[in-house]
Formats: sequence, structure tokens, C-alpha cells
Amino acid sequence: MRFEVVKTIDSDYKRGCSRLDLWFYGQQNEGFIYFEDVFFGLKNQILLKNLVGETELQVTKSCLWLDKFYPPRSRQSIQNLISSIDRIHQIQKGNLYVHAACVSSDDMTILISAYPNVGKTLSTLQFLKEGWKYISDDTVLINNQGYAFLTAFPSAIGYEDFLRFINPSDIGRWRFFQKLIRAKIHHLNKAIERVTKPPMIKLADLYPTKTSAKVDMVVTVEIGPRRIKKLSLSELTEKITNINSYSLGRINNPLIWAYSYFNDDFSVNKIENNEKTNLKDFLENCGGEFYSLACNDWNWIKVFKEIGIRIQ
Repeated sequence: MRFEVVKTIDSDYKRGCSRLDLWFYGQQNEGFIYFEDVFFGLKNQILLKNLVGETELQVTKSCLWLDKFYPPRSRQSIQNLISSIDRIHQIQKGNLYVHAACVSSDDMTILISAYPNVGKTLSTLQFLKEGWKYISDDTVLINNQGYAFLTAFPSAIGYEDFLRFINPSDIGRWRFFQKLIRAKIHHLNKAIERVTKPPMIKLADLYPTKTSAKVDMVVTVEIGPRRIKKLSLSELTEKITNINSYSLGRINNPLIWAYSYFNDDFSVNKIENNEKTNLKDFLENCGGEFYSLACNDWNWIKVFKEIGIRIQ
């Protein structure tokens, strides 16, 4: 994608166009959507071209300035738009993002999908301490051939897990104690815990990583009475689709939908159907067993040992 921040965009894009709502302008099958609105006396303009092919995106500086304070609901944030475009491009290439952790050893790679705050980062830390390599602990890029790719994000780590898995030598003593104090305050104050995040650490900077790997096993995890249940392909596809819908949401940027309205060669609904197809193809190409796992004590390593995973 070619992304450009400009002072202004030529308003001639409105000439001869139809208008959707108050802000979106386009022409049938011309391969663009133009957005224009005025906030606090500043003209916000966005031009999106060629979602099928080499995408071009121009935004005015005023859009980025406004996004620092309150992205308008009429267009959502520029970051949301860029993320939506990236997601579309990945789907078009046979890839997709899955809300999951992924770890790899010399002879096995496991993808662990779950709702937020269930145990993706914690289970990743437990595996990393046992010598496994990091691929992701939050949202991982996979493809329809069964491969997962290194997708690193800053991770929210609670106080007890911070003490257990992070050492001063990992991030420096001063930074370590700064984050430790913040984690402790966050841990002790439930009001703060609900409105702020614990310290963020990028695990890919602390542990060995693997750039890509063929996935051998896919599981979902949840907090509850200990349970190990084998899943069929269709059952696991439904569970991960459910997790993704909640955690990642639909492609919901207003400019993307307006573009889809004017251009017959691009359909959001078709893209989302392709995303489901990519997921099913990924699971079919993994070739391993599928499980739904649950435990109440957060000891994920113990549960994985029960299904035959060899821990170093």
C-alpha cells in the first residue's frame, strides 16, 4: 500500500460523484472513495483508491491531528483504516489474522486460540521458560497452507507473572523496577485494574523467536473445570471464528464499506467469506489433532503434558 500524508487533497474528486451520507463521494466502478468533512474549522480529507490491486491512501494532516483527540465516528481512525486495508490484503493473499498465541519447538508448533484475558500470554510464557520459541502471544498471522508467521505485539503482563517470568537483566534494572511498581499498583487496586493496562512487554525482544513454522496442533483454551476434549475440524473452525469475531471484529471501517458500495469488483462480504475459507484451509493443512482445553489454576503446561506434548 502507498500511504501519503498531505496538506490538502484536490476537491475535484467530488465532481460528478454521488454522495453517501454527508461525507463519502464516489462513482460507480471508478476504483476510489473520497471523504470530506470539517471538524473545528479543519477540513478532513481522505482519498482511498484501488482496494483490488496496488492500494493508494492519501490523508490530510488534519485527520492525524484530530485522531490524537477523538477520531470521528463518521470515518473512524486512520489507524483503523490502515489496519483494515492490511487485513484485506492479507486475506486476498490467502492469509488471515487469528486471535491466538503460537509457540514452536524443534519438532512441534502449537497455535493456542482464546478469548482475551484467558491465558494466551501466560501459556506462551510458560512454554518460553521451557525453551520453546516465540511466534506470537496475542494475534498471529497464518496462511492457508498451515503456516504461522512471527507476529510480535507488546504484551500486558500481570504482577505475579511479571515476577515469575521477567528478570532485571531482561529489560534493565531501572526499567524493571519501574514496571514492577506499576504492576503492583495495578494488581492491588481493582478500580485501576479495570481502566488501565498492566505493564507492556514485548516478548519477542526477550526470548528466542521463529520467523515461521508449520503448525502441528491447534487448541482453544478457557478458564473452567479441567477438561480435555478433542474437536473435529468443523467444531474448531466454529470456535476460532467465534473468537475472532469477538476479539478482532468484522471489517467495519466506513470508508471500506463505502468503497464496496461503489465498486462491483470489491465486496466486504466476499472478503469475509474468503477469510473463513482461509481459516478452514489452514486447519486442514495443519494435519494434527485439535483440542479444547480448560483449567482453573492457569497451569497450562500441565494440561498440555496430559495431551502428550513433550516439554523440555
